[in-house]
Amino acid sequence: MDMGTQGSTTTMGGTSLVTGHSYAVLRVQDYDRAKKYYQDMLGLKVMDAPNMPGMGTVSLADGTGFELYVNPALPAPQNTTLAILVKDFDMSFNELKGRGVMFEEYDLPDMGIKTVNGVAEMQGIKSAWFKDSEGNIINLLTDYISMGMQMGGGTTGM
Repeated sequence: MDMGTQGSTTTMGGTSLVTGHSYAVLRVQDYDRAKKYYQDMLGLKVMDAPNMPGMGTVSLADGTGFELYVNPALPAPQNTTLAILVKDFDMSFNELKGRGVMFEEYDLPDMGIKTVNGVAEMQGIKSAWFKDSEGNIINLLTDYISMGMQMGGGTTGM
Protein backbone atom coordinates (compact mmCIF):
# COMPACT_ATOMS: atom_id res chain seq x y z
CA MET A 1 0.00 0.00 0.00
CA ASP A 2 1.53 3.31 -1.07
CA MET A 3 0.25 5.81 1.49
CA GLY A 4 2.16 8.70 -0.06
CA THR A 5 0.35 8.77 -3.40
CA GLN A 6 -2.87 10.58 -4.14
CA GLY A 7 -5.69 8.32 -5.22
CA SER A 8 -3.84 5.17 -4.16
CA THR A 9 -5.78 1.93 -4.04
CA THR A 10 -5.53 -0.99 -1.65
CA THR A 11 -6.67 -4.27 -3.11
CA MET A 12 -7.44 -7.64 -1.64
CA GLY A 13 -8.07 -10.35 -4.18
CA GLY A 14 -8.53 -7.73 -6.90
CA THR A 15 -11.31 -5.88 -5.08
CA SER A 16 -10.71 -2.24 -4.24
CA LEU A 17 -11.03 -1.64 -0.50
CA VAL A 18 -9.89 1.95 -0.09
CA THR A 19 -9.21 4.82 -2.46
CA GLY A 20 -8.22 8.38 -1.73
CA HIS A 21 -6.19 9.98 1.02
CA SER A 22 -5.42 9.17 4.60
CA TYR A 23 -4.78 11.42 7.57
CA ALA A 24 -4.23 11.10 11.28
CA VAL A 25 -6.50 12.25 14.08
CA LEU A 26 -4.74 13.00 17.37
CA ARG A 27 -6.54 13.28 20.67
CA VAL A 28 -5.51 16.11 22.98
CA GLN A 29 -6.30 16.94 26.59
CA ASP A 30 -6.22 20.70 26.06
CA TYR A 31 -6.86 22.04 22.54
CA ASP A 32 -5.48 25.55 23.17
CA ARG A 33 -2.25 24.15 24.64
CA ALA A 34 -1.87 21.72 21.73
CA LYS A 35 -2.60 24.45 19.17
CA LYS A 36 0.07 26.69 20.74
CA TYR A 37 2.58 23.80 20.76
CA TYR A 38 2.08 22.97 17.09
CA GLN A 39 2.25 26.64 16.09
CA ASP A 40 5.08 27.85 18.33
CA MET A 41 7.25 24.76 18.77
CA LEU A 42 6.81 23.16 15.37
CA GLY A 43 6.04 26.25 13.30
CA LEU A 44 2.89 24.74 11.77
CA LYS A 45 -0.40 26.39 10.88
CA VAL A 46 -3.45 25.31 12.90
CA MET A 47 -6.94 26.18 11.73
CA ASP A 48 -9.85 25.85 14.15
CA ALA A 49 -12.76 23.79 12.86
CA PRO A 50 -15.75 26.08 12.24
CA ASN A 51 -18.54 25.61 14.79
CA MET A 52 -16.64 22.75 16.45
CA PRO A 53 -14.84 23.91 19.60
CA GLY A 54 -11.83 21.82 20.55
CA MET A 55 -11.13 20.65 17.00
CA GLY A 56 -8.75 21.86 14.35
CA THR A 57 -6.54 20.95 11.41
CA VAL A 58 -2.75 21.17 11.46
CA SER A 59 -1.35 21.87 7.99
CA LEU A 60 1.96 20.52 6.71
CA ALA A 61 3.99 22.12 3.92
CA ASP A 62 3.05 19.51 1.29
CA GLY A 63 -0.66 20.26 1.62
CA THR A 64 -1.41 17.30 3.88
CA GLY A 65 -2.25 17.59 7.53
CA PHE A 66 -3.87 16.01 10.54
CA GLU A 67 -6.68 16.70 12.95
CA LEU A 68 -6.62 17.57 16.64
CA TYR A 69 -9.63 16.93 18.84
CA VAL A 70 -10.23 17.23 22.57
CA ASN A 71 -10.94 14.06 24.52
CA PRO A 72 -9.66 14.42 28.09
CA ALA A 73 -10.97 10.94 28.98
CA LEU A 74 -8.40 9.21 26.77
CA PRO A 75 -4.78 8.80 27.93
CA ALA A 76 -1.90 9.44 25.55
CA PRO A 77 -1.11 6.37 23.46
CA GLN A 78 2.21 4.67 24.18
CA ASN A 79 3.00 4.16 20.49
CA THR A 80 3.82 6.43 17.58
CA THR A 81 0.66 8.31 16.63
CA LEU A 82 2.00 10.34 13.70
CA ALA A 83 4.99 10.19 11.35
CA ILE A 84 6.21 13.33 9.60
CA LEU A 85 8.49 12.73 6.63
CA VAL A 86 11.09 15.41 5.91
CA LYS A 87 13.44 15.81 2.95
CA ASP A 88 16.33 17.23 5.03
CA PHE A 89 16.29 15.27 8.26
CA ASP A 90 19.36 16.90 9.86
CA MET A 91 18.13 20.43 9.19
CA SER A 92 14.61 19.65 10.48
CA PHE A 93 15.93 17.81 13.56
CA ASN A 94 18.31 20.64 14.47
CA GLU A 95 15.67 23.33 13.88
CA LEU A 96 13.20 21.54 16.14
CA LYS A 97 15.86 21.03 18.83
CA GLY A 98 16.62 24.75 18.59
CA ARG A 99 12.92 25.50 19.19
CA GLY A 100 13.04 23.41 22.37
CA VAL A 101 11.63 20.09 21.15
CA MET A 102 12.90 17.29 23.41
CA PHE A 103 13.69 14.11 21.49
CA GLU A 104 13.24 10.71 23.12
CA GLU A 105 15.93 8.06 23.60
CA TYR A 106 14.96 4.48 22.78
CA ASP A 107 16.76 1.15 23.01
CA LEU A 108 14.40 -1.47 21.55
CA PRO A 109 16.54 -4.43 20.41
CA ASP A 110 13.48 -6.51 19.41
CA MET A 111 12.59 -3.80 16.90
CA GLY A 112 16.16 -2.99 15.86
CA ILE A 113 15.84 0.58 17.14
CA LYS A 114 18.44 2.36 19.21
CA THR A 115 18.76 6.12 19.28
CA VAL A 116 22.03 7.95 19.77
CA ASN A 117 21.57 11.60 20.74
CA GLY A 118 17.90 11.25 19.84
CA VAL A 119 18.43 9.77 16.35
CA ALA A 120 18.11 6.19 15.08
CA GLU A 121 19.36 5.19 11.65
CA MET A 122 18.00 2.12 9.89
CA GLN A 123 18.98 1.23 6.34
CA GLY A 124 19.93 4.84 5.57
CA ILE A 125 16.72 6.29 6.98
CA LYS A 126 17.12 8.61 9.96
CA SER A 127 14.35 8.71 12.53
CA ALA A 128 13.66 10.53 15.81
CA TRP A 129 10.69 10.62 18.20
CA PHE A 130 9.29 13.34 20.43
CA LYS A 131 6.16 13.88 22.47
CA ASP A 132 3.85 16.80 21.81
CA SER A 133 2.30 18.85 24.61
CA GLU A 134 -0.39 16.18 25.02
CA GLY A 135 1.92 13.16 25.21
CA ASN A 136 1.32 11.96 21.64
CA ILE A 137 4.47 10.35 20.22
CA ILE A 138 5.48 11.96 16.92
CA ASN A 139 8.06 10.38 14.58
CA LEU A 140 10.26 12.65 12.46
CA LEU A 141 11.94 10.68 9.70
CA THR A 142 13.73 10.89 6.37
CA ASP A 143 11.28 11.06 3.48
CA TYR A 144 11.98 7.54 2.27
CA ILE A 145 9.04 7.62 -0.16
CA SER A 146 10.57 10.40 -2.29
CA MET A 147 13.83 8.39 -2.20
CA GLY A 148 11.95 5.50 -3.87
CA MET A 149 12.19 3.30 -0.78
CA GLN A 150 9.77 1.41 1.41
CA MET A 151 10.20 0.71 5.08
CA GLY A 152 12.26 -2.47 5.24
CA GLY A 153 14.71 -1.33 2.56
CA GLY A 154 12.82 -2.21 -0.64
CA THR A 155 11.88 0.21 -3.39
CA THR A 156 8.48 1.65 -4.14
CA GLY A 157 8.82 0.82 -7.82
CA MET A 158 9.00 4.49 -8.73
